[in-house]
Amino acid sequence: MLVETKLPDAGRQTTTSESPSSERRSPFSSSEGGPFVSPLDAIHESARLPTSSRRAIVVVGMHRSGTSALSGALGIFGGCLPKSLPPPNESNKKGFFESTKILEFHHRLLHSVGTTWFDWSKIPTAWYETAECEQFRHELKDIIAAEFDSSGAMIIKDPRICRIVPFWASVLDDLCIQTDYILPFRNPIEVARSLRTRNRINMYQSYLLWLRHLLDAEYHTRGSRRLVVDYSDLVRDEREVLSRVLESLNCVLPRQSEAVFGELSTFIDPDLRSSHCEKQYLSQRTDLSPWMIETYNCYRRLVEDPTDRAAMARLDSVRHAFEEACAVFSPAFHSQRGFLTTNNGVARQSSSPARSVYLKQADEVWVIFNDQRYHVSDANVYMDLFASNMIPPEAENISDISRGPDFNPGTCLVRCEKSNFIYLVTGVPGLSLRKHHIVHYKTFLQLCFDESRCRTVPELVLAGIANGAAIME
Repeated sequence: MLVETKLPDAGRQTTTSESPSSERRSPFSSSEGGPFVSPLDAIHESARLPTSSRRAIVVVGMHRSGTSALSGALGIFGGCLPKSLPPPNESNKKGFFESTKILEFHHRLLHSVGTTWFDWSKIPTAWYETAECEQFRHELKDIIAAEFDSSGAMIIKDPRICRIVPFWASVLDDLCIQTDYILPFRNPIEVARSLRTRNRINMYQSYLLWLRHLLDAEYHTRGSRRLVVDYSDLVRDEREVLSRVLESLNCVLPRQSEAVFGELSTFIDPDLRSSHCEKQYLSQRTDLSPWMIETYNCYRRLVEDPTDRAAMARLDSVRHAFEEACAVFSPAFHSQRGFLTTNNGVARQSSSPARSVYLKQADEVWVIFNDQRYHVSDANVYMDLFASNMIPPEAENISDISRGPDFNPGTCLVRCEKSNFIYLVTGVPGLSLRKHHIVHYKTFLQLCFDESRCRTVPELVLAGIANGAAIME
């Protein structure tokens, strides 16, 4: 059953990192703390007293964890999906069922904080009190108005929401929108394998991402109406899970009928599950942190009871330990990816004419920043770097700088989805801009992620030329 989680009277100790400053009240501050209390107590409390008939169902889950399947299923039952839906692709053959405008918005928001979707660090609490955050709040309100009809239950989904639930909750509260949260989760090994296949992300980094998303999503939805869904339950018996979801919602979807359930069997296809790992296998893995096993087991308990005090207490213990570890190790992580900690240094690098690239009509941009080697885990980020304010107005074509085999560290590779080519962009002063298609995308993937995955950028480009993959103009 989807219920409001009642905040218990006993549990963990509140730390300063969990309690926003009381000197200045804001949409993100609460008047009092307490056991198991999220920084959003004031928001959650007001959410219990709705003043509008508008409703939203927010799907808050980690990447590759069934968020698309749940959102699409709710759309089948008549939920109001966003207007700008991305097309299906090989990684999500049924579709993503998320707003491309919200996705692009999230890229820019995360970049403004100095992070990316694949960063497992905590969003700094202080950011929620900034003028920049307030500007993003106003922008999101406009996006919601443009993306969703005024009637019907809005289906809002993007895994990035896990890390910024306080931000979303404040906006929905300002708009007087009643909100139900659905928290899907999936075995971390399956998630990591899926991300390795789709994004070539290291399994261990995916484990940390999984932990961050689940801990933040659970903590910041306490006090709200929420339901927890196991992805394995969904693909095993979609009818039972969706029946439970529909019965628990604070609204009735327009196509909520017996006949519509027949459509689910073709929509939620177990054959599309790219990775499968039995639950009992988790405890046998020696490479998994006890934090992950504990978090997974606690989420399993929350499926049965979203208000399970013991499960929340155990998750608090994991979260405190994880935050302490992040405080120690995150600086090293960010130092390796200098663009995360140089106050938008990458944006400054990309702003000069010699370091800019114009991607025309690109659905998606992948940017891979390199030091001495190609980092496969740095893919699929920073679409916002090439937003309108970063593009030279005179640019009409994709351009890059021609240089010999001595490409310097700091080179980045950019892929434009529609063009199906990878372009090399570097910022060496004094070099003239020339248009070059460096390596055909599919061939380049074979070079990067197979026998050449650890080569330097020059070696990759030369290997591409040697194999006839480069098209020089």
